[in-house]
Amino acid sequence: MKVLHLTDDMSMMGGVQRYLSTLETILPDAGVDCVVWAPEAGLLGGAVSRWYGRRHRGQLQELIDRHAPDVVHAHNLWMRLSPIPLGAAAAAGVPVVMTVHDYAWVCPRK
Repeated sequence: MKVLHLTDDMSMMGGVQRYLSTLETILPDAGVDCVVWAPEAGLLGGAVSRWYGRRHRGQLQELIDRHAPDVVHAHNLWMRLSPIPLGAAAAAGVPVVMTVHDYAWVCPRK
């Protein structure tokens, strides 16, 4: 199985980044090929969504074409990760799942 993990930032080592790094380490032993991708910093150094348009949808389409994942796994769509590029996964017929690592949508104080 191939999984393409998407997150908004891999430049620091917070909770999501540790989780993804751990998955990259342990899942290959279970026969799961993991690819982790985060777009480069966007407008205002990332204060605005890093995934803000067609260019990032195109980058995701290229990743899907190159890696042929069985599933796209998004992490924290609410923060700086816009859902815009996920249309590429839908267009390719690749299912998308999401892990919510914090609950700011339902509790602004988290």
